[in-house]
Amino acid sequence: MKQEVPEFISAYQGASDFRWRGQRYTVRWLGRDDGQYNPGVFENEVLPTVGTVKAFCSDEYPPAELMAFFKGYVPARYNRKKGCIETLGTPNVVPLPSSKGRGLMVPEPADTV
Repeated sequence: MKQEVPEFISAYQGASDFRWRGQRYTVRWLGRDDGQYNPGVFENEVLPTVGTVKAFCSDEYPPAELMAFFKGYVPARYNRKKGCIETLGTPNVVPLPSSKGRGLMVPEPADTV
């Protein structure tokens, strides 16, 4: 049986989107505050997702079968009740210098699809 792999959709500002089993997921490897974000977006939506895989329009964690394609990343979800990003584990990220001195990145490219 042929293994179903995530289909690449697009890449933008430190993240890539993939489609897998009808659902869209975002894999974020970089978050750098370069002044391109609206107030609060960088702190609340970008930084908490560096080193994670998160469903694009769902508040569910990505399934383990999908996470197997993104070694070194952790599952994340948006908790609508709390209004924040939650992760299952701690992403392996390091500080990244930026124009405003704030940023995180995954230290080495993970073995992904």
